This record gives sequence, structure tokens and C-alpha cells, in this order.
Amino acid sequence: MLSIKGLPKQIAEIIGSRGQDKKILLKKWMENESAVSGTVEWYLNKAISYGSKTALTPCLPIKGLNSLKFACNINRLAVTTQEANEWQRVVYYLIDFALLKEAGYLDTIKKQWYVLKPNIVVLKFSNIEQIYKDQSFVERMNLTNLMDELFKYRRANNALTFVINSDAIGYHYLTRGLCGIIEPISGNFIPDLRKRKPAVDLGEGEAEGKAKLGRYPDPLRHVEFSHENLRVMEQNTNQPFPCHCFECSRYDRLPTESKVYNRARRRHRVFIRDAFINELNNAMTENKLKTSMFDRLSESMRLNLFKGFYS
Repeated sequence: MLSIKGLPKQIAEIIGSRGQDKKILLKKWMENESAVSGTVEWYLNKAISYGSKTALTPCLPIKGLNSLKFACNINRLAVTTQEANEWQRVVYYLIDFALLKEAGYLDTIKKQWYVLKPNIVVLKFSNIEQIYKDQSFVERMNLTNLMDELFKYRRANNALTFVINSDAIGYHYLTRGLCGIIEPISGNFIPDLRKRKPAVDLGEGEAEGKAKLGRYPDPLRHVEFSHENLRVMEQNTNQPFPCHCFECSRYDRLPTESKVYNRARRRHRVFIRDAFINELNNAMTENKLKTSMFDRLSESMRLNLFKGFYS
């Protein structure tokens, strides 16, 4: 990233630093309104220069009051730049799981939508895995309320709303009225540009001389199985995959070659997500959305904690 032409000097210094030095430089940058404004403008212009019709502003994870204030300021500066250039007004919030405990902080984000009146609202959640814990009831309630308010904003302002880097919880988002989700086809929901071991197996490349076999999404239970899990299941059921979609039905044995297996699991992910969207559309047409979602989530090992919103 340091090789990107025109990268603001302070951002280059932050990226190139480590440990305490990085924290000091980041804090110094955040407190410099002129530097922040220049960085926002550079990010937006860079995206537009590549032919994009819209551009997301940079956003640090929002974990508490200070990072919330900074994110709101970043989005205010972004919309000011977008309006000056007659671009679409787009806001972006990277919300950490910790913020979902505080309904008041989420209200601040909701209020900014109505002040800035963006055409597009984009959300991303970090550390969202904790939402599946039994004790995360308040966070699930606040997350659902956030989606419901986003739907109200969408309807009132004819806006587009998205969540990026979503996993199967995107089913819940879409049912609450979200326009769309972006799910990484690799199954890596926690991308990190820093050079360290990824939190989720990408399923590509080589590791210690061995071909990597990525994770496979179960169509009903909504968990990600490793190739080893599938191998054990195949021994017990004599079926290569726990799915009967077009792609999975092509195989009599579980593929062991990484190229074949990884291609199959990616196609499988697309097929099962498309099938759900069709199911969702049919349920809405037949006015059976709540019943359909309750049944669907009851089968899930992870999303069953959300079925109470449809009972």
C-alpha cells in the first residue's frame, strides 16, 4: 500500500510504523482536522479515479464514544466532499461488536443518517462472531433495531443500504429490509491487510508445502465445515457433501484436489445463497415471511438465536 501514488504522508507514516509509534502517529492524525479532511478527500478521489461511481470513506472500528465521534466526523467530511463534486452521498460505518451493547451510541449513527441524507448507507461489523453467544441477547436486539431503523431510513429517503463482509447472518439483515449483502465467496469474513495469519482460512494457496482446502458452508445449519469435517461426515453417511444443490450433486466422492474442491465449495456457496433469496422473495409474495424465517432459523446451529424475532 505504501507504493500507492499520492498516498498522504501522514498515512504512509502510520502504515510504516509499529507498536507505540503507530498509536502516537494515529492519535496525532486524528486530532488534526486538516489532515483528516485531506485524507478523506484523497481516498474518495482515488476511488473515483479508478472508475468507481461511488466511494467509501476510510473508517476506523467504532468501539466507543471517541471512535464514534471520529467516524461521524469522517462521514460528515466525506459527504461535504461528495456534494462539492456532485457525487453520490455515501456513508460508511465499521461497527465493532462492543458498540452493539450501547443503544445510545447506535442512536447517534441513526441520527446522522437523517442529517447527512446519504443516497447509500454501508455498514460493516467487526468481531461479529460474538453475536452468536447465548448471553449476547442485548446485542442481537440492538443489531435488529439498527436494521429496522435503516429500513425506515431507506423507505423515507429512497436510499440504498448494504452490509459488506457478511456471513449467513445476512439472511436476517435482508429480512429486516436491507437492500443487499456482500459475502466473500472465499468464506473469509474477517479480511486483514496486515501481514499476519488470517483469522479465517482463505482456502487458497500453499501452507507449509500443503495445498489448502477451504471451509464449506452448511446449507441448513449455517456453520462452516473444514475439509476434515466433511471427510468424517462422508465416512458416516457415504455422501461427499451434506447438500443436494446442482454443484454438490455432481460428486460421488469428496474431492481431495484443492483446485477442484475449492471451486466446488465456492459454487455451492453461490447456489445456496441464491436459493435462499428465491425462498425469501416467495415468502414475501405469499405473506409468509415470518413463518418462513422462523422455520429456516430453527434449523440453524448459529442463527436459531434470531428466530425469536419471527415468532
